[in-house]
Amino acid sequence: MRKQKKYTVKQLNEINYLNKELASALENLDAKNQEIQEIVVTDKLTGLYNRNYLFTVLEDEIYRCQRYNSKLSLMMIDLDDFKSVNDEYGHLVGDKMLSALGSFLKLKLRKTDRSFRYGGEEFVIILPETEIAVANIIANRIREEYPKQVFTINENDNTKIIEISRTLSIGITYYKEGCTCQDLLKQADKALYEAKSQGKNKVIRYDLS
Repeated sequence: MRKQKKYTVKQLNEINYLNKELASALENLDAKNQEIQEIVVTDKLTGLYNRNYLFTVLEDEIYRCQRYNSKLSLMMIDLDDFKSVNDEYGHLVGDKMLSALGSFLKLKLRKTDRSFRYGGEEFVIILPETEIAVANIIANRIREEYPKQVFTINENDNTKIIEISRTLSIGITYYKEGCTCQDLLKQADKALYEAKSQGKNKVIRYDLS
């Protein structure tokens, strides 16, 4: 009986050990899955969310507006005269500038906002629980501060330093009853086009354009 009891205790200890190992393995697996998911929804160049994930998040936010009567604003940003950077300094420099812009947006936005690379040099910002007037203030702050970001490159075997800065054009809109993802993106794009047409480095609200 004593031998049997000792054997049983030993078994229980082994089972407890195996359970702990299993729990640890499951935690590691969950962490890996989250890491993979983050990679899937992230734009590699800018570190922001990618275009595919934009539609998922935007649909969720529209649903919240419909169900809880929440506020929602959306911002579309375009880097002014970006083509000239690629033409004059090459696409590698252009990529570095886009990457730096991604970091700048992360720094300037609120924790509740989500930023996405929409395509090329265009970016979309989703601002949940945000009135259009507040979105306008945030957009203008971004527009005013970004030109102060000077991008430095070296040319001619590091003997010549060139400083580059650009401006941003921004179109903003907000959720209205019945709006779809495509509606909001088209509205923001129209406002952005108007900002470009008016000489760039501007913020245009769709409801006033």
